[in-house]
Amino acid sequence: MNLPILALGCFVSVVLGDSVGYWTGNRFGRKLFQKEDSWLFHKKHIVSAQRFYDKHRRKAIVLARFVPIVRTFAPIGAGIGVMNTRRSFRLM
Repeated sequence: MNLPILALGCFVSVVLGDSVGYWTGNRFGRKLFQKEDSWLFHKKHIVSAQRFYDKHRRKAIVLARFVPIVRTFAPIGAGIGVMNTRRSFRLM
C-alpha cells in the first residue's frame, strides 16, 4: 500500500463524510422538528442542541472526533443547529 495515497484517501473521506452530514442536518433536520413530537424527535432537543453548540462549539466538535458514535452525529447536529459552514468545516 502506498501511504501517501492512503492518507489522502482518508482525508478526503473524512471531509466528504462531514460535509454530507452537515448538509443533511442543515437541509432536513429542522423539518423533522417542525412536526408533532414523536418518541425520537422532540422540539426541546433542537433548542438544547442549539444552546449547547452556542456555548461549547469548538470543544464539542473537537472532542466528537474521538468518540465513535458521537463522531457520526456531530456534523448532523451542527447542520441542524445552523453552525456557520466555514467554522464547522474548519473544526470538522
